[in-house]
Amino acid sequence: LGEHDGRLKVMVGAPAIDNRANHCLVRFIAELAGVAPSHARLVSGPKSKQKTVALRTPNPEAAAVALHRALDQSTNNA
Repeated sequence: LGEHDGRLKVMVGAPAIDNRANHCLVRFIAELAGVAPSHARLVSGPKSKQKTVALRTPNPEAAAVALHRALDQSTNNA
């Protein structure tokens, strides 16, 4: 987990076969943001290295704080 050009940079271990890597990414982002996986979806970039994940949450500020906290923790542990 890191940051590159203002975007999260995530490496997943799942293979890019049968959409497994995308599903893994969406679940991971949802977990970091503190939202249910059913409230996260890939909205662009299914076959690209750059993807956009949308989160449906009643508290987007809390989700953003959780994502920033996870990024800070991973940066500090690197």
